[in-house]
Order: sequence, then C-alpha cells, then structure tokens
Amino acid sequence: MLYFAFASNMSSRQMATRIGEYKNLGRGKLSGWRIAFNKRSEDDSAKANIVEDPDSMVWGVLYDISATDIANLDSWEPGYSRISVPIILNSGEKLEAACYVTREVEEGLAPSHQYLDTILEGAKENGIPLEYIAILKGFRVR
Repeated sequence: MLYFAFASNMSSRQMATRIGEYKNLGRGKLSGWRIAFNKRSEDDSAKANIVEDPDSMVWGVLYDISATDIANLDSWEPGYSRISVPIILNSGEKLEAACYVTREVEEGLAPSHQYLDTILEGAKENGIPLEYIAILKGFRVR
C-alpha cells in the first residue's frame, strides 16, 4: 500500500520506531493542498494536517508499506482519517496514496519545537526542496 507522509513520519527514525521495515519511494508532492498546524494534540500543541488550497502544494515522502503497517500507523494517528490523494513523484509519475487528514481543526495552535524538528529532520533527509523547508521553519512554535 502506498502512504504519503507530510509531517513527522517523513523521518526515517520515526518510521522505524512505528512500523519497522518499509520501502521509501522518494519525495513527492500533492498539489491543491497546504500544510497547516491546526489539530490539537493531547499536550495542547498542534499536530500537522493538510487542507485544500488550490494555490498550494505539500511536499512529503511516499512509502510502500504493508496493510498491517498501515493499520499500525492508524493507531499512531488518533483523530485522523485516511484519504486517497494523487502524488506526483520527481519522475513525473502520478500515484494514488493514502494520507492522514483531520476535519477536527482549531486555528491559533502551534507545534512543539520537538515535533517541528522531527518534521524538518525528515524533510532534510529526503531532499524536500529548500523553499518548502523554509516554509516549515516559518511556523511559530510553542
């Protein structure tokens, strides 16, 4: 099953902790969506989400994982639902992948330093464009 990670699951360290083995298919982008930190976490910080925005795009990492592993990820992503989204790889190939989103949003939240650092770690290790990394670094943290 193809899975598109746009937040902390871009980190290989985190993915190894959560599901063990997986196949990284490389970076990809999702057009017509933007990243937002609008999901309240248990510690009152924000977790990442994506929202539809025709003028934006979200970069992330495409993984090939087993059905068992996606079920394991479901348990790590409370409050999110899986949807199918069209991802464009560097090669130009377009693939459908599962992605986590939530409709339970709240404005004015900020991610923790640690959470944003994990997202940035994954972005850098997967060659996400520097312009997009700058956008991620621009979010206010708590």
